[in-house]
Order: sequence, then C-alpha cells, then structure tokens
Amino acid sequence: MLLTRNIIDINISANEWLSEYETLLLEIEVNIENEPDISIESCKSLLESIAKNILKRLDSTYSEKKASDTDVHVLLKNAKEKLLEKILDSEDDLIKRLISVVQRITELRNERGDISHGKTLPKKTRSSVQLAKTIKSFTDAFASYLLHLFLSIDLLYQEPLRYEENPDFNQFLDEINPMTGGLLYSKALFHQDLTSYEEELETYKSDLSSQ
Repeated sequence: MLLTRNIIDINISANEWLSEYETLLLEIEVNIENEPDISIESCKSLLESIAKNILKRLDSTYSEKKASDTDVHVLLKNAKEKLLEKILDSEDDLIKRLISVVQRITELRNERGDISHGKTLPKKTRSSVQLAKTIKSFTDAFASYLLHLFLSIDLLYQEPLRYEENPDFNQFLDEINPMTGGLLYSKALFHQDLTSYEEELETYKSDLSSQ
C-alpha cells in the first residue's frame, strides 16, 4: 500500500487521524498470501472508512448511524459529490467508474469473505492470491487519490472552529458536565482539548440529524 502510506506520511503531522488507517493497511498486507479474502475484506473497509471521513467533514447532514447501514459504493458516491462541490476539475467520470469497481469488490467480499455474516463453512469458493493482489493495487491507487482530494480541500477550505458558533451544543455539554466556581465545561474542553470538543460536536450533530 505504498501510495496510501506515502500520502499519509506527508500529511500525518497535521492530520493525526490518518494514523488510524495503519491497522487496515496492515490487515491488507499481512493476509495477502495466506488469507486473500481477509485482505479483500480489509480493502473494502479502508475505502469505506475514507468515504465516511470525507462525509463526516464535508456533509453537515452526515449521520454515523445511517452510514453504518449504507453500502460502501453509495458512501463513496455521496463522498464524491461532496468532493466535487469543492474541486470542480477532478475526474467525475473516472471516479464513477472506480466506484463501480468497488461495488463488484463488495459483491466478491459478500460471496467469499471470511468475516461476512452468516457464511456457511467451508466456503465453496476462495479468492486467489493474484486476485487479492490486484484488488490491493486498485485499492491503494483509489484510496490515495481520495485522500489527496480530501486533504487538499481540508487545507484550503477548513475554517477554524469558533466556540461561540455552537451555543446549543455548549449548553448541552455544560448541563451534563456541571462544574463549580462559575467554570464552564464546554469552554474548558474547547481550550484544553479541541480534538475531543470537535468529536463531541460531530456526535451531537449526528444525533440531532438522526432524530
């Protein structure tokens, strides 16, 4: 997964969340020879995770709960639309075709995957190592391209989060985390652990949109 690792290495200092992909990258690589279907499963999971991260940042209506029940090719299609709102010169038709390949990979995963729910064992068909390597190479190229587009948007368009822009959320935090001495939990969290504040805010927005 050289292409994906390269773009992660270049951007990880400013985007620590990229380190979370290491587990999936390892799953793809270490299982390629002996458990090719697990490698294919992990390829699907990597692309799914990237799509969810794009939507979480760029789509104000994104719901983690709804996303968990959505097919990966649909998540990627929705992510593509959000990317194209910011990057007008990206290859729309090409990305559509790449997503159609992901849909077929998902079908293979459902037919042969070792982790797929409710599978009858032993499996009737196992994927070859060469097929797994082909899917690995495709996933590496597509994942790195999606991350490239997403990170370029993130750098160009992300505005700094302002505490006063989320009064309802701040009040919600303060009510469930009361503090003494006139201190506000929301303000303390914002100034001392901005990452946790942002994560809590995303969860709050997701819960509201799913109601």
